Amino acid sequence: MSFQNMSDLSTLPQLIDEQFYVFILNDDATFSYCNERFAMLLNESKDSLIGKHYSSLPLYFENEPFSQPKWERQEPKTIRITNRSGHSHWLFASEFPIVSKEENIRQYLYVATNITKEREKYNEAKQLNIYLKQIEEALHQSSIVSITDSKGVITYVNEKLCEISQYDESEIIGKTHRLFSSNYHSATFFYQLWKTIQSGKQWQGNLRNKAKDGRFIWLNTTIIPFLDENGIPYQYIAIQNDITKTKEVEASLEVAMRNDFRQTVKHLQNIIFKYEVKDPLSIEFTMVEGQFLDKLGIKTIDLNGFSLLKKFKKQQRFFILRNLMRAARGEQVEFELEYEQHTILIYLSPIFQEDIVKEVVGTGIDITQRKKAEETIAFMAYYDSLTKLPNRQLLQQLTNEKITQGEGFALLFIDLDRFKSVNDSMGHLTGDQLLISVGERLKRCVRDNDIVARLSGDEFVVILSLEDEELVRTVTQRIVTEISLVFPINSYDIYVTPSIGISLYPKDGTTYEELLQHADAAMYLAKNLGKNNFQFFTDSLRKQIKERKTLEHDLRKALMYENFSFYYQPIWNVKKNEIIAIQSKVMWDHPFRGKIEDQRFVPLAENAGLILPLGMWMIRRACIQIKMWQDVGYKSLPLSIHISNRLLDQPFFVSKLLSMLKEIELDPRHLLLELDGAFLTSMDGAQEVMEQLDAHGIRLIVNQFGSGGSSFDQLPNWPISKIKIDDTFLQSLNATNRIIVRSMVELAHQLHLPLLVDRVDTKQQADFLDSTNCSIRQGNFYEEPLSNKEFARKYLEPTFHEGS
Repeated sequence: MSFQNMSDLSTLPQLIDEQFYVFILNDDATFSYCNERFAMLLNESKDSLIGKHYSSLPLYFENEPFSQPKWERQEPKTIRITNRSGHSHWLFASEFPIVSKEENIRQYLYVATNITKEREKYNEAKQLNIYLKQIEEALHQSSIVSITDSKGVITYVNEKLCEISQYDESEIIGKTHRLFSSNYHSATFFYQLWKTIQSGKQWQGNLRNKAKDGRFIWLNTTIIPFLDENGIPYQYIAIQNDITKTKEVEASLEVAMRNDFRQTVKHLQNIIFKYEVKDPLSIEFTMVEGQFLDKLGIKTIDLNGFSLLKKFKKQQRFFILRNLMRAARGEQVEFELEYEQHTILIYLSPIFQEDIVKEVVGTGIDITQRKKAEETIAFMAYYDSLTKLPNRQLLQQLTNEKITQGEGFALLFIDLDRFKSVNDSMGHLTGDQLLISVGERLKRCVRDNDIVARLSGDEFVVILSLEDEELVRTVTQRIVTEISLVFPINSYDIYVTPSIGISLYPKDGTTYEELLQHADAAMYLAKNLGKNNFQFFTDSLRKQIKERKTLEHDLRKALMYENFSFYYQPIWNVKKNEIIAIQSKVMWDHPFRGKIEDQRFVPLAENAGLILPLGMWMIRRACIQIKMWQDVGYKSLPLSIHISNRLLDQPFFVSKLLSMLKEIELDPRHLLLELDGAFLTSMDGAQEVMEQLDAHGIRLIVNQFGSGGSSFDQLPNWPISKIKIDDTFLQSLNATNRIIVRSMVELAHQLHLPLLVDRVDTKQQADFLDSTNCSIRQGNFYEEPLSNKEFARKYLEPTFHEGS
């Protein structure tokens, strides 16, 4: 935020008060001031905190206040607060000494921000950081490592690279690998290298670099691209091993080939060998030396003909022989070989005499540690670190491979019901163990050639290599049954159920994206049908997806041109026969589909990322209407408007709403916000936002109460003004629903919570409610939603008279 002139600075105290937690401690550690935001965090009033010692409150400094000498720069403080409801919050506070006229420090000012979410994420990341640190240490010990960004600029090097290149880290970071150029490789060589890694593939080969002191260094190099969600490389990691000595040996061999240099090479760490090919069936090794042979348990005695090949497994012999013959025909050959838990990199160089291959010189290098490091890096890129299952990127790759093969298969999109409640009530460690156990059960339910992957959170995907729909149905039912069984974890018996959507290739889609989207739609159908079941993608769902995309496009245009109508319905106290509030209802005026209710277009806005502009615009228009009625002298009544729960997740929602009300000059006490009861169980951070709204006089109503897991025992923790019971109980007035409604009315009265019943549309419903203790009602039986002019004419009376 910038200030254009000095007058803008007048808003600075208000901004600090709204965005930060502020308090002042005397030099005896007692409170002399705190703002409302800080007091609310402790569930205390501002006045009750004044004069209290901070240690008498559930407020703990990680590093004690006043810990620095008074005139030194004060270090920031980390503070943990546990309020009366048991919720812990973490604050990061700056400490400022307040100096008196006598230049003594009498007080300390603290300005803090809430870092609770960051603190909670810290512990979750701790274990992963340890794992990554172990990998990093392994890489540092075994290999030369560097990382570049997508443009080739070096962003990281380890000590081994600095050591071998003789450059300091500061001389390397920010440069490209041209810093090490020896002018040995051609432009075509580097073009092919970049073409390979920019396509998302690994590159392997040898590079000759130049050190700072002028020495030439040969490095066996593997470059691994890291890809973003769109498959585009965003950085590259190079893992290298110094093979300078090997290359020097190879160079010297060309000069000394005609001489017997067995004594020269027998003490080398690598394997050096020569062989001749007399005919396609006769290979004679004329020399095999090197200390690495001892590690492999191979002796140089009697290594003639095919005796060396016999040391390897039968399936390896043809592979080795084919490469030996390629070199004998004049090719430069490079390949890897597995032997006795070692990985050996073999180079074969033919030696020509009068354009005929006289013999072949080979070297063998132990690259076991490097291969392990590469495998670890590859695992991190393609597998989920928690469950060790394929991740989203590998799932897409494997699915595309199956599509290329052309054979039918089924994609199962699995979402765990109630997983969030397990995570919240039993902790993330238990939740993580549950995800691991679910992954293991899924693997037991399918065959080895099927695929089980973790998509994200509590979402899994299974690819079944089955074309028969009945077989798919059988396997999926087995998954539902297995996942529904108890999970004994950490002394808990945990129960979750799966909701599964199924799409079939090629019937339901011919691309990975289509199949995943269609299975996701079928999964939501399974949830809507009661969870703990599975559903196949259908033509009906296909039409719904197509219609949703069309409506999302139309909704963007409607918001641009404000194609919405507002209607107003009275909320009655039927005992007193008076209106106590007004409900604002919004209809989308679609050019072809007519009027569409907010229950249909608000979820569309949520999925399309339009909920913040649309929600704020709807609130603004309704508030302007109330203000206009007030300005012309009509009776002032509170306005109730139903908003999306997701608005509470939007950054700065409270400050934007308060700024809007100030601009309109509408008292916040005239605004009632309705939220669906699902937020009581599914929204992190909602309580703090709602407490801020309540503190500014904006009252809150729980809508559709009794559905989505909401219950009375959750209400005392929330600043609720009224509750609206789920109208489905009223629409079907059977014996069970009558008992439920009566019980909810009675419980609400015992908790002193005003209860509002919406959608009272028939006399039967009204008569039934007359027999209960519920007098606050709304519905078409009393009055249908009216336009602003009709509502004002019929229900709003002027509050002034002529001459007044």
